[in-house]
Formats: sequence, C-alpha cells, structure tokens
Amino acid sequence: MGTEVTTKVTIGTERTEAKVLLETNAIIIRGPLKMTIPFSDMKSLASKNGLLSFSVKGKKVAISVGEKAGKWLEKIKNPKSVLDKLGVTTDSKVSVINFKDENFLIDIQKKADAVALGKAAKDSDLIFYEANSRKEVEQLSSLKKYLKPNGGIWVLSLKGKLATIKDIEIMKIGKKCGLVDTKVVGFSETHTALKFVIPLSQR
Repeated sequence: MGTEVTTKVTIGTERTEAKVLLETNAIIIRGPLKMTIPFSDMKSLASKNGLLSFSVKGKKVAISVGEKAGKWLEKIKNPKSVLDKLGVTTDSKVSVINFKDENFLIDIQKKADAVALGKAAKDSDLIFYEANSRKEVEQLSSLKKYLKPNGGIWVLSLKGKLATIKDIEIMKIGKKCGLVDTKVVGFSETHTALKFVIPLSQR
C-alpha cells in the first residue's frame, strides 16, 4: 500500500486533477489521464517548488505534491527492495514454507542470518508461507507457535486472475487462528503478501 494524493497532474499538453498513488516501484495515476509509470521508465527526475517532474516515453510529466515532492523524489530514486518491504534484516531468523520462488530463496538466504526452508524454526522473526486454499490458511493456527512474540507470518497467495482465495477470506481465517493482519504488500507480479501477528494481549 502506497501514499495517495488528489492533485493536479500534467502529462504532455494535457492537464487535469487526478488521484496519484506512489507505490514501491511505480506511480499510478487514476482519472482521465490514467497511467501506471514504473520508476525505471522515468527520466530527468526533479523536484522544485512542490512539483515533481520527469519525462516518460518522450512526454513531460509534472505532479503537484507540495512539501512531499522531495520525499517522493527520494523514494523514486532509492526504491525499497522486496525484502526491505517485508522487514527482513541481516539478523532476522526466517522460515520459508511451501514457497519455491528460486530468486526469493536465493535473496533471502543472502540477507538473513538464519533461514529454515520447508519447515518452521522455533522463535522465528518471520515466517513466509504460501497458502492458496482455506485448508492451507487454517495451518496458521499451528505455525504461530513458532513465532517470537513480536514476530510475523507473511501469507503469500496468488493474486488477480490466478487467485484461488480472496484476501478478505484469508484475513477472516487468520483472525479465527488467533492472529491479526497488519500489512499488505504487493510481493510480485503473481503474488500478494499479507502480514499476520500475534495480538498484543496474547504476547
């Protein structure tokens, strides 16, 4: 989930008011000038007098975001990696279950201090678990006992047309398993990630 503002947008010779969403790897413009602009496509980035400007595919784009312009520019120039978004640090103890994305597994083993694959390790800071059915999500009740009190379980599930279970259903099942959902991250082109934690009253 990103930062959304309703503001004035100029694309080429067209100008309008639109909703603009700053995501982790793209700016999404909703309205008459609907566009999704990946950070990697932006050229000549600049911030001046509350205006964020850049060019994309030969067109000049200007977005009025006021005092946030500098922060937006910094986020675009230095986007967070997927592991940063998921809270993985060098001293994290991580478990990865039922998820076989090779690039993710390589990256997480390079960054995290300890990684258990295919099973949950006791006192995990983070557990990554792919679940695409009600039965699989219900396994959260047994996985939570492997978490540190302040740890989190990221439920990875297929999204869009590939989805076999809705986020809202995953949230409901997670609650029944004694967990609360706290964050949603666009994990990849095929998967979304929902973070669950143990309620404060139960830690």
